[in-house]
Amino acid sequence: MTSADRDIQDLTDQLGLTFYKQDWGICNADARRVAEFIRICRSQELSRTQQYEMGELVLASMNEALVDGVEDEELLSEFQDFLTLDLDGLPEEIRYWASLSDVEEFPLSILLGKVASIP
Repeated sequence: MTSADRDIQDLTDQLGLTFYKQDWGICNADARRVAEFIRICRSQELSRTQQYEMGELVLASMNEALVDGVEDEELLSEFQDFLTLDLDGLPEEIRYWASLSDVEEFPLSILLGKVASIP
């Protein structure tokens, strides 16, 4: 097991999720836990691998929340603040999600277009 795999395994264990070597954040997305995942990004010392994976997890989870029709203003505000965090790989992940064109499956792309400064 590589050090990156160990970092992901630590997050997996801590959060009660399933370990995946690829697309961990997407596979473990949970619309009900977006705020919890954002708090972890803010409050814990994370390795670069963990920062990347948590960023992907928050974005994928927020997309799931939007698919489910969540319109919680407090959550949207928390999410907007999350987008400004200095997490490894986050700007690239934001650009990726913003570029997705199927807005029914990926409504996050619309939200990111409204709230994120995407270079």
